[in-house]
Amino acid sequence: MMREEFQKHLNATNLSGSGKASSYLRALDLLSQMISTEPLGFEDCQDIWSVTSIDRLHQLYERANEEKHRGRSSIWIIKGIPRSYLHNGYCTAAVRAYQEFLIQYSYEKELLDRYTSFSGDAEALPKRLQRKLTIPNHLLENWNGQEGKETVRTIKARSNQNVFRGMTLLNYQQSCCITGNPIPTLLTASHIKPWKISTAEEKLNPANGLCLAKTQDAAFDQGLITLDESLRIVLSKRIRDHMTTDTMKENFLQYEGKPISLPHRFNPDSSFLAYHREHIFEKKAV
Repeated sequence: MMREEFQKHLNATNLSGSGKASSYLRALDLLSQMISTEPLGFEDCQDIWSVTSIDRLHQLYERANEEKHRGRSSIWIIKGIPRSYLHNGYCTAAVRAYQEFLIQYSYEKELLDRYTSFSGDAEALPKRLQRKLTIPNHLLENWNGQEGKETVRTIKARSNQNVFRGMTLLNYQQSCCITGNPIPTLLTASHIKPWKISTAEEKLNPANGLCLAKTQDAAFDQGLITLDESLRIVLSKRIRDHMTTDTMKENFLQYEGKPISLPHRFNPDSSFLAYHREHIFEKKAV
């Protein structure tokens, strides 16, 4: 499971086609093989994907770094395992990246657990989700001064966006509230009041979210569609000008005037929808 989650994380945070995801996954798989052959006290890391202790992974990082600098004399130079992964630093880089991922993953998991156990109203939830993101010193040492602060802010912002997505998909039971599309990779957690102008509390308010398929999300974001006070779908003039095409009919016209599928727990907040109608709908240029 953790291998798949790490792969998704790498794909989401690195440029498509960079090869970093496959290189890091391969490096950690090979490191597990090295440990299985020559444990060096790391018997508990033979299945590296089962290791969740950041401190233990740091110890493994330090040992892998030592073996890297031993060159051809390293005990982890093993027949059948490409030595380049150890010598060229892929193993150490992958272990460090995996530590950073686990910190973010555990942070997001705790916040989503708090969401599922929360029984209050949507406005009170963001306070329940307040939690400091703690980065161990051995990772912070890689980032200098302002760079470190920016990196932590970036990680926390990305994590909060992931948490918002998780809450929104759970709230709408993993389906687009307009089309009913149930494929997670085609769904977006759309902020009703845009993320960049929302307060910290509004960014994590589930009543500020809609679960939309990507086409409908793009239309909502660009002010081509909105919802009225009764949560019915309203189409813009720009959409209507293209209603003769089958694509527009399929994606929009058949849903006009119909209410969205209501979420499991938190309905869209009327003030956020009013903001969208007043400031976004029919306002953005295509």
